[in-house]
Amino acid sequence: MPLEPPPLPRAIKRRLLELYDNEPMRSRVELREMVTQHRRRTEAIASNDPFVDIGKAIKVERSCLALLDAWQTLPAPGRAWIQVACLYFAASDDADDDFESVTGFDDDAEVVNHIAVLVGLSRLAIPRK
Repeated sequence: MPLEPPPLPRAIKRRLLELYDNEPMRSRVELREMVTQHRRRTEAIASNDPFVDIGKAIKVERSCLALLDAWQTLPAPGRAWIQVACLYFAASDDADDDFESVTGFDDDAEVVNHIAVLVGLSRLAIPRK
């Protein structure tokens, strides 16, 4: 029996649907670059701000990159959802601003895990502690 994606708060669900419905498809290379750039930016900020959770950001980045590695195995809707996960991570001003809170990357991890399960790649979800 397939796993059910973990539930998400209504505001995050709404944002994900907006991204799914309104963003043009980008290439896997472009998405990979966006994800990597956001992690690099996070590392730079974290070097001066001990409250930025670089460890969680790296876990989210790794999961996004693993999802992108599986890109070719999925139909178009699955690829679109992976794009949504990457775009959500690459935006710092999402439901919980990445740099304004010690839990800033928790929502990003929730989104990546939700989408990993949604597209049938739960093995690529970020393990819970």
